[in-house]
Amino acid sequence: MSKLGRMSTVTKNTYDSTLLSAISEELIELGWYRG
Repeated sequence: MSKLGRMSTVTKNTYDSTLLSAISEELIELGWYRG
């Protein structure tokens, strides 16, 4: 695997997990407001 390819994969994974945690926090907050 090329260095550039590995970097973009790491960047994508970081972005995906950041996005996931942000969405999770939003859902938790929405759940609290509803509850």
